[in-house]
Amino acid sequence: MAEAIQRLAYVARCDPNHCERFLATCLLKGVNPAPRVLARALVLLLFAWTGALYAQHKLKDSDCLACHSDPTLTTEVDGKTVSLFVDAAKQKQSIHGGMFACVDCHTDVKSLAHETAPRKITCAQCHADAQEAYSHSYHAKAKAGGGAAANCQDCHGGAHQILAATDAKSPVNHEIPTRRSIAPTFPPPAAAATGRSS
Repeated sequence: MAEAIQRLAYVARCDPNHCERFLATCLLKGVNPAPRVLARALVLLLFAWTGALYAQHKLKDSDCLACHSDPTLTTEVDGKTVSLFVDAAKQKQSIHGGMFACVDCHTDVKSLAHETAPRKITCAQCHADAQEAYSHSYHAKAKAGGGAAANCQDCHGGAHQILAATDAKSPVNHEIPTRRSIAPTFPPPAAAATGRSS
């Protein structure tokens, strides 16, 4: 319900608290029973309409890539130059690019021209179980001690180019060849041709 209220507020360009009060008045409080049915139908229609408008306002990946496909796009973070470039081909082939639009993760981006810098996305936002496992790892202990240590991107690659762990090109694909593919054949082909076995 909270997400629906947020969508309604976004599309109607009003305060979410006003939307919530409106819904409470229409659906729960002292409205006579006959008009209440009409009010509920109106609210459902309003939700359907705002959902459609919200989807129309949602930025497309091509909108984001209009700027972020520029390899020279950078920003300053703590005195360091940071690239904002996203390789469109790698993004499209990535596990994230195949499942999500840019704004599914970058939820605070509502327009092409960013009024404020979008917040940093962390892997833990979706992968809490993996973050929990990492927090008990040697890497996390080394990092907590002030040492240099691997983070998610060091092994898995950047979020815009990460491949599924089952993808043969993924740096974390550790599928071991089957024994048959690595075991020598017996008898060796040369011995079989001569009728000898070694």
